[in-house]
Amino acid sequence: MTQQQLITLAEWANFYSTVADYRNKVCITEELPSSWMEGQRQQEVLFE
Repeated sequence: MTQQQLITLAEWANFYSTVADYRNKVCITEELPSSWMEGQRQQEVLFE
């Protein structure tokens, strides 16, 4: 791997952890929109 690829991977990892942290805060502080919950249910059906 080149130096550039390693930097990109690190940036993506940081981005994903930030998004996960944000989602956790949202889940704790407020109810999820029903449309988002419906989307999650459809995904679960697809993966069964």
